[in-house]
Amino acid sequence: MNTETQTFTGVGTPATRLYGLMAIVALGWVLLGGLFFTPEDAVQGDAVRIMYVHVPTAWMRTWHSSLRVLHRRAG
Repeated sequence: MNTETQTFTGVGTPATRLYGLMAIVALGWVLLGGLFFTPEDAVQGDAVRIMYVHVPTAWMRTWHSSLRVLHRRAG
């Protein structure tokens, strides 16, 4: 049994960490904008705001599932 401790030095560069931080901030901005700062619909009222979150989430889930199937078949 190996008794040496491993140290985690991190991954990425300062630039990739900055891009990740920018992506998280942009995601939060879009989420807040889509749910709270968009106007009401004339027919559906406030219920239409969920579409700003639901549709992109559904597309990302579809892409993720498709990529998983393709990866599974390839290897």
